[in-house]
Amino acid sequence: LHCLSVRGIRGKGLLGKVKGAVALLLALGQVIWLIKRLKPVLVVGMGGFASGPGGLAAWLCRVPLLIHEQNSIPGVTNKILARFAKRVLTGFPNVLVQHAGIYVGNPIRQEIASIIPPVERYSQRDGPMRILVVGGSLGARTLNELLPQALGNLLGQNQEKLVVRHQTGKENVTAVQQAYNAVNISAEVQPFIKNIAEAYAWADLVICRSRALTVAEVAAVGVAALFV
Repeated sequence: LHCLSVRGIRGKGLLGKVKGAVALLLALGQVIWLIKRLKPVLVVGMGGFASGPGGLAAWLCRVPLLIHEQNSIPGVTNKILARFAKRVLTGFPNVLVQHAGIYVGNPIRQEIASIIPPVERYSQRDGPMRILVVGGSLGARTLNELLPQALGNLLGQNQEKLVVRHQTGKENVTAVQQAYNAVNISAEVQPFIKNIAEAYAWADLVICRSRALTVAEVAAVGVAALFV
């Protein structure tokens, strides 16, 4: 594993943009050095600012570049790299068509793709409704702040009909757990859920941010979802 010193440059003020540009140039030099050393036959970029230096370095070093755009609306980095890429793959149809984008869908981890179908999962299930709340690896502030109270208001005196697993991010575990306790909802609050496949299989409903890969995972699992 080789790590790069790179950061985004959008929306950080003039000083932040200058620092970001310098970091990108340094990262570009790092990738060129790695390409010369490792001699890859192909460079793959999955989007985001971190893939920018790698994609540009591949083009400068005449190494074939393949990019994958996960979203229905392409990000800035992939819009630029698509001009240099040998192949452009997309997670949704009719994306980057001007660069001959090929619709292949989004990649799903094997442990998620292997979850048993919903007709089998739910056939013998009973007990309280199971809600999984996922705000990404860092959590989502709005979900953390509003969801415990919102669920409490919806349930009224029927809290026993619901059980929650909530991924908060490492800074918010105590506050969110206290919020669920205050409305008498049984909740397991965690900073990060390592086995997300098991959590998806456990859930009756997923409440989560509507990021492309999360949407693809939820669709593959076959679980009801509320996307934010």
